Amino acid sequence: MAGARKEKLPSGLYQGWYKGIRNGKIGRIFFVGTSSYSETKRIAQKLEDEHRQIILGYREAPSASQRHRSTSYDKVAAEYLAWGNAQGGRNGFPWSERHARRSRLMLEEFWKESLKLETMGDLYGILPGVEKMIRQLIGDDKAGKTIQHNVSILRAFCRWCVDREYLSENPIRKLAKIDGTPKSHRRALTKDELARIFDVIVANPDRFEYWLVLLPVSCCTGLRSGAIKALTIDHLDLQRGEIRLDAPKAKNRKDGFKEISPELAGLVSDYYHSGKPKALYAKHYARTDATQQPPKKALVYVPSHPARELDKILKLAGIDKTTEEGKIDFHASRVAFATFIVEAGATIKEAQAALDHSDPRITSNVYARTRNGRMHELMDDVTKPVFDLIKCAYSVHDSKNGDPKENCNPFHMNELQSNLCGGGGGNRTPVLRSLPYEHLRAQLSFVSHAGVRDNPNPAPDRI
Repeated sequence: MAGARKEKLPSGLYQGWYKGIRNGKIGRIFFVGTSSYSETKRIAQKLEDEHRQIILGYREAPSASQRHRSTSYDKVAAEYLAWGNAQGGRNGFPWSERHARRSRLMLEEFWKESLKLETMGDLYGILPGVEKMIRQLIGDDKAGKTIQHNVSILRAFCRWCVDREYLSENPIRKLAKIDGTPKSHRRALTKDELARIFDVIVANPDRFEYWLVLLPVSCCTGLRSGAIKALTIDHLDLQRGEIRLDAPKAKNRKDGFKEISPELAGLVSDYYHSGKPKALYAKHYARTDATQQPPKKALVYVPSHPARELDKILKLAGIDKTTEEGKIDFHASRVAFATFIVEAGATIKEAQAALDHSDPRITSNVYARTRNGRMHELMDDVTKPVFDLIKCAYSVHDSKNGDPKENCNPFHMNELQSNLCGGGGGNRTPVLRSLPYEHLRAQLSFVSHAGVRDNPNPAPDRI
């Protein structure tokens, strides 16, 4: 029989009960009602009537998502964040510190305030509100990647709620795709820029000496700042020339090894045994909380904001942070590593393994860069064999024994060579006598004075 307690709970509300079914079992079910005794008793009677109809088979039992419509949004969001910090990452590992901090900010502040979320029932029908916020972020000139990431956190939360029956369906499943074209690109540091950076570091040892270790480790291993910060002396294997990577901090969330050169291994070993990493961490991380503390026996010192410190060095070195090729920040050293290893002749599979990427397209399309100077060198290597063939074609008519004459490229020969390379002409090759390349070019009707082809299908006059 439904009823209610006559004494209020410490919260000032009455507790009611009714006979109903839960988890397939029939029994007394308690609930917290209102501040009115009579109203709480009426609610209990209504709930008992509904459950009696369910027990007799006259109506279907409410789904778990329906029961959770009045559940506090804050309670479920806190449960989701706790799950993520325990096992929400790749391969069952916890989220990274950065992703955990961003997820908490988005769910507990940004999306909660923007969509006015109080209960789980408020999540139904939020699609128009999410689209409105996207338009507002676009109007605020936010990058597409940033907007994508903000929405992906809400989408992941909704999917998690569906899996655990807090929601019956994902309320933003029909959200249109967001353009994630980046507004800026990172560029790879050149060897000349690295030399200028090291000059600044050497000239200012009191401020930047640790960069003589941090920057080579980053540029020669491709490790991110978080992974470098997690390294200890126990991760360094001098005999094998490797750095051991623990799964939680590795890019692919797997235990592995990173091959390094003997020079780099000796550098980081000497730096650790000097005691400077420990002293720097003790000085600069004294006031941070426990979650931000570096590991014991840290191998390399990493500042709390490496990109900000690198900006100071770039300014002193006279290097522009942003150019038409892209910007430089600390993560650009990983781009430099990818570019260096490709330029060194590594195959795409080797480069993919070095960067711990699951997809080679990320290696080639996101990280590896082309350089203007390097492209000119490659074009010279491609052009030289073609021009050698032209040389042979022009010299074949002046050969008495059938072998081409040496140094007979008409585009590069001097006057003496061009006199020696006179031929009989004929249908195959025009006669060239004392005509260096500029003289030859001036005689060609399809080349304008500005060096632009006037006719895409030229028929040059015979010289």
